Amino acid sequence: MLLIFGGVSVQGGQDFFDLPPIRYSQTASQDAVAKMVAEIEHGDWVIGKVDGKTFLKAVLKKLNIPEESQVLVFSKTSFQNSLINQNNPRSIYFSMDAYVGWVPGGKVEVIRR
Repeated sequence: MLLIFGGVSVQGGQDFFDLPPIRYSQTASQDAVAKMVAEIEHGDWVIGKVDGKTFLKAVLKKLNIPEESQVLVFSKTSFQNSLINQNNPRSIYFSMDAYVGWVPGGKVEVIRR
């Protein structure tokens, strides 16, 4: 499962990035995460029934994020906080385009920059 987070609110509830000249929500994303999501939605990229680590590795490869970029964190703010402990840390992988987070036994999180 992929979870994509984003958005920054400003006064009046209007998203800062929707203001001119950016108009973020009116422009189709062309980044690696958007392309991966589109391929999943169209059925062009199917992984099948695999374990979490295999799924994670497929996502990292698809987004061209090196496994060597891994950092282990113990964040109290993660929505998967109940799974995170000293024996089961959250792994974060990153590139210039995206972050991928994973907790063994949990979900894969994809956050585009």
